[in-house]
Amino acid sequence: MIAPWILVAEAEAALRQSSQPEQSSCIINITSHAGIRPKGAAIPYAATKAALGHVTKLLALNLAPTIRVNGIAPGLVNTPMSKDWAAARELWKTRSPMQRGAEPEDIAQPEFDKSCLACLGMNSQAQSGCRLKPTPTQ
Repeated sequence: MIAPWILVAEAEAALRQSSQPEQSSCIINITSHAGIRPKGAAIPYAATKAALGHVTKLLALNLAPTIRVNGIAPGLVNTPMSKDWAAARELWKTRSPMQRGAEPEDIAQPEFDKSCLACLGMNSQAQSGCRLKPTPTQ
């Protein structure tokens, strides 16, 4: 939680300087589904991701309109750590519109396409294809 805060504090001046009227600077934090829906046993991880999600919203309110701040909160991601999570995989297979967990490339592509950036700029929240809707205005 401290590292994202320090990074934003250190980068704020440069982000403000590089911002243009037609294209604001952007910060994207990677949060987690675990920080939104309490379940599982990774309490420190979930609590930290919940805190990062809240800090993301506060930064968005305080840095706008010069700097856009958004969060991406993936659910199950196919990694070596999750390879043996059969129950989670079955749940995502039956309940996720993608019918699978996300791949790392789904979340951290080398470059975002314009549709993704437009979506993020519209104050949306996406979680592994399970939810994409506007968040309430603060």
